[in-house]
Amino acid sequence: MTSKNKCLTLNEKIKLIESSEKDELTVKQICELFKCGKSQVYNILKQKNEIKEQWMNGNGRMKRKPKSNANEEINNLTWEWFVNTVKKCFIKAGFNLVLDQPTDAINDNDNDFKLLCSTINEKVDSDEYVNIDKHLCTNDTDIIADTTVKPCTSIDVEQSSSEDETDNVPLHGNDIKTYKNALHEIKRLEMFALDQNNENELLESILNLKNLVEKKMASQITKQKTLDEFWSKI
Repeated sequence: MTSKNKCLTLNEKIKLIESSEKDELTVKQICELFKCGKSQVYNILKQKNEIKEQWMNGNGRMKRKPKSNANEEINNLTWEWFVNTVKKCFIKAGFNLVLDQPTDAINDNDNDFKLLCSTINEKVDSDEYVNIDKHLCTNDTDIIADTTVKPCTSIDVEQSSSEDETDNVPLHGNDIKTYKNALHEIKRLEMFALDQNNENELLESILNLKNLVEKKMASQITKQKTLDEFWSKI
């Protein structure tokens, strides 16, 4: 069964006309060959001269003869004017036009960039710098679970001793009222554990407690006061 709604292209119409003139096919045979209705075949054969002219003018590439654009020159001039106007607007807004393609080459007149490059330490291993805090504990759970005990050096002992000398005198009993007092006593316990032999478990517990107290002190320092607390002290 042929499809009566099929619309033939210009190429198919030329082939249909050739089938009628050269092959001398009947209208019924043409309908079966091109899968179209009789009315369309009759209209094509009736307008075959106009269809052939369209074919010659378009060389078979389009259905209709292309229309010449009389305003093409005006369109080109208008577009060029538009582009130049936009460029001027950007210049007035403070944007400089970049006529050359950007490159990563060093400009000989860029003294600031040269000075910056001269300060770079090329001996630094970038991978080692990025991974410097890869295994650092960041929360209380990790700090407690971390069983790694770093070896204590003589420099650490001297620094700890100097800090103890600058603190207040040792406290006793209920005199420990602040985290600062508690940290002072914990440092004394740390020194005691360092003086003992094979007391890694004791030292580990003290270091974990020290880390927690230091975090508490830091949180109190950075904690913002409420309005009630602020006005109560005025």
